[in-house]
Amino acid sequence: MYSIVKGSILKVNNDKRTVQVQTSESTEPFNVKLHQIIGSAFIPLIKDSSLCYVFKINGSKSNAFCIPFDVLEQEVNLEFGENGDFVQGNIYSGCKITYKVNGDIEVQATGENQQISINGKTISMNGENIAINGSNEINLNSEVCNIENQTTNINSSAMVNINGIMVNIADAVSFALNQNAQMQVVIPSGSSAGTYPVQIINAGQVKVKI
Repeated sequence: MYSIVKGSILKVNNDKRTVQVQTSESTEPFNVKLHQIIGSAFIPLIKDSSLCYVFKINGSKSNAFCIPFDVLEQEVNLEFGENGDFVQGNIYSGCKITYKVNGDIEVQATGENQQISINGKTISMNGENIAINGSNEINLNSEVCNIENQTTNINSSAMVNINGIMVNIADAVSFALNQNAQMQVVIPSGSSAGTYPVQIINAGQVKVKI
């Protein structure tokens, strides 16, 4: 039989699996297991509002666990979505993932740089429309980057740089350059190291292989 009592979390122990709590039924703090929902990991910050419900089996302090909650933070930082939405997030920072009832998934970062990191040996993005927008820089760093589709558009109002030991544009149906376009060849090392201009002989529709 379980007995349930409200308490305060005083300390997170070094194992991060147990916490020290104080309840109205106890004169001294005692350790209990920190309950975690399967597939999640949460370590509460210790504040005046770090409260919990302590579940004791047969009233035993040595066989007990707690469910933490923070009414103040939950009410302020983690907003609800629409009816049917499921929201997971950090109640202290406000960053969250929303699984929307219409099937969309929204990821919101609130850090200083609003950084979202995805790490993996293979990352696949499949969709009818995929947009990657950056107001400063977009970096794709990989040993091999493949872009395979029917149409690839690269639009720049300033400059497009393609740097490599070898650049292949193979079997192009058409290769068009703006009449005011400029090209440069960069030789990174050796006696001929430097940047050299390239004269564009034909900027129209030609079949080329570089």
